[in-house]
Amino acid sequence: MFCFEMLDCFYLNYVFIVFILIINYNDFWINEKYDK
Repeated sequence: MFCFEMLDCFYLNYVFIVFILIINYNDFWINEKYDK
């Protein structure tokens, strides 16, 4: 991560983690929906 300020670093990491969680959740939901 390229960070100039601690808050910027924290914010970027937070956004990245949330983004990954949303993608994983959507994949799980799609798989559950179409497996039935």
